[in-house]
Amino acid sequence: MQKKEKKSKKQKKKEREEKRRLEEELLRQQQEEEVKRQEELERQRAAEKERQRLLREKRRKEELIRLEKETQEDVDVVEKRQFDLNRLIAEQSQQTQWKQHLKCDPLPDISNERQLNDFLTEWTEYDIYHHVDELNTSEPFHVDHIKYFIQDIEHGYQLLHILQDVIYDAIQQNDLQKARAAQNKYMQMCDIAQHKIEQLTQKCLKDDTFTAVAEAGMREDGDVMQSCMQTHIKFGLWASSMSNAFKDSKIEYEPPISIRLELPKQIAMKAKMALSCRVTQIVHHSYAYCNHSAQYECIGPLIDVQLFKLPPLPRNLYSVKHSGTEKSGEWMVQHMSQVGDTPSVWEYANVEEPDKMSGESLSVSCKIPSYVVIGDADNIKLGWWNRRSNEWKVDHFKDICYDAKQRILSFTTCHLSPICLVQPKAVHHEYADWRLTPSGVERCKISLLTKSKLNVEIEIVGGQCRLLQPEIDELAEIRGKLLKPHQLIRLLKSCGIDLCYKTHKTMSSNLLQKHTEIESFANLEISNVAALFAICMSKWNRLAPDNENIIVFRIRKPLTPNEEADLVQNRMSRTTSVARKDKENEDGAGGDNTNVESLGPDNENIIVFRIRKPLTPNEEADLVQNRMSRTTSVAGKDKENEDGAGGDNTNEAGNQSKSKQDEDDVEEEDDVNNGDIDMWQTVMVNAEKCTFIDCNEKSKQINLETPSRELSHKTLLRCLAGYCTEDNIRDLENTSFRFKETIRRMLNLLNLFRV
Repeated sequence: MQKKEKKSKKQKKKEREEKRRLEEELLRQQQEEEVKRQEELERQRAAEKERQRLLREKRRKEELIRLEKETQEDVDVVEKRQFDLNRLIAEQSQQTQWKQHLKCDPLPDISNERQLNDFLTEWTEYDIYHHVDELNTSEPFHVDHIKYFIQDIEHGYQLLHILQDVIYDAIQQNDLQKARAAQNKYMQMCDIAQHKIEQLTQKCLKDDTFTAVAEAGMREDGDVMQSCMQTHIKFGLWASSMSNAFKDSKIEYEPPISIRLELPKQIAMKAKMALSCRVTQIVHHSYAYCNHSAQYECIGPLIDVQLFKLPPLPRNLYSVKHSGTEKSGEWMVQHMSQVGDTPSVWEYANVEEPDKMSGESLSVSCKIPSYVVIGDADNIKLGWWNRRSNEWKVDHFKDICYDAKQRILSFTTCHLSPICLVQPKAVHHEYADWRLTPSGVERCKISLLTKSKLNVEIEIVGGQCRLLQPEIDELAEIRGKLLKPHQLIRLLKSCGIDLCYKTHKTMSSNLLQKHTEIESFANLEISNVAALFAICMSKWNRLAPDNENIIVFRIRKPLTPNEEADLVQNRMSRTTSVARKDKENEDGAGGDNTNVESLGPDNENIIVFRIRKPLTPNEEADLVQNRMSRTTSVAGKDKENEDGAGGDNTNEAGNQSKSKQDEDDVEEEDDVNNGDIDMWQTVMVNAEKCTFIDCNEKSKQINLETPSRELSHKTLLRCLAGYCTEDNIRDLENTSFRFKETIRRMLNLLNLFRV
């Protein structure tokens, strides 16, 4: 065997240097190739970016030309719609006048500005004695005249619901200036009515029947009480010498007034004078339109309790004695500062921060009208009106008790101010979900899920609407009754379900700031297709960037009975699948792995498989997009799991298993939900166009670009033309203007896109 020749150190060193040189040369070549490759990729990216920019510019130019052309083509349509709207308004005005004529109603039509101003002038300037035949102008006031004064006040209250209709009608037609003017008139009439109540109170207190209580002393029959009620007002007045400072004063007005008060004895100790207590319960009041608080709103009628000082009687300046008898002189004196048209209020604890430990709190018990909806009878909130800040305060109430069967509310408070039930301001018009669904020929249902989990369902029928849900006793009078949109929303507001935020002085901070014109445009476009297509809420309406200037919602054609059945079946299958997986996970710990093939009963004799109809090109594109989104999502999760493993093979294996499980879950969920979510298409509306966008409720982020397979248009109807058959287009064209206008007005009142 030939002995291996040993290399010298010099040779070895030379070989190492040569090897290192070759490696460096190879590395240099690789780096040069990588630089060239990166430069080529950068050039390709720049070229692609430039190509995409030019393509976008081209599409944008084509879009602007197309939108401008469509705008010109729609001029006749816009003019025809305005003509139809003017004709509809004229017809409705004539119908209202004719109905009023048939009722022979003596009340003026205050929706007419001239008649409203005439009524306000007459109601304010002319005394009650000028238009009540039973009263003699020369006859002095007597407590028996209270009913005539209350009738005069009721005469004005009867007109306020008409003025409320004017407010809501202006809102549904987007005439906010007219709505604000009507609100100002409403508050003016409420102030006039309140002033009349103050004048009536002063007249009563100056009557001999009430002034005599100052000399009643400790007599039990020395207290005086008068009361009267009409549909919209309950009035009660009580007076006492307050001589007995050792027991509480109980005031009880029998049904139908049904108000009970209990004044603590501390009031008599502190007053040391004769006092009067007035209680009023009023349906119409101005606090709804001057409430500056964004937190609470009042529901139902308010109750107002006030304590007054009795006006002092005139007294003799001097007396002249004749033959042992006292004869009054001709000169009488009276404190003029305490005499006027309105009574003098005696305030005992009506301050911002009263002493909570003080006994100066009065107990009140009153009946809540049967039409007022009380959401949570176990958690009733009361508010007192703070005149300084013009808002409702909910502090300093105690012993609140509500008898749901008798509808009797009892509480104790130290505030002598208007008091009423209150609720969070946006509890009903901050919708958790909403949906508009066709339900027949010129019929559609609007389903609302409020923040308080109340389901409200309204059906549009031709030119009117009716309430279907909720089925509660408080709404029995209006449920199922055909009404105009503004009338229904006004009646729901009077019952405590406030679905229109635009009547408030301030808006809830949770509501979105949407551009008014874009919102109105979206409502108009939806009304044109609501006879055939279903529309529902989208989360991207809130989450989209610059959401003030865009409206986002989802739309789909109505499901056939078979599609509805398939959707229900898919949901049931999903529930069964989840339950089966939970069961397998539980059994897996004990080693019992159930075979999928054994899940069906007698599966030896049955064959089970899945089938579907061929996908359209649009459906194919949506499916590819969903798969790409799912792949990106799973890849992102894998990357996160790798970063979190930190080189731990055990964790990496576990994370890979978890990612695989997540992927399987996503695939299964897609298979089930594609029958529901993927049937909806997302629509974006801004100031210039309507367009479909490439995202749904499962997307991780919104893409506001128009898909390459779609085109943006000036109207929503043009966007949907490709999804309509000839019969569909004919049905939409034959839909009456009255039906579409009713939907538009209802949407203007509900403001669905503020959530």
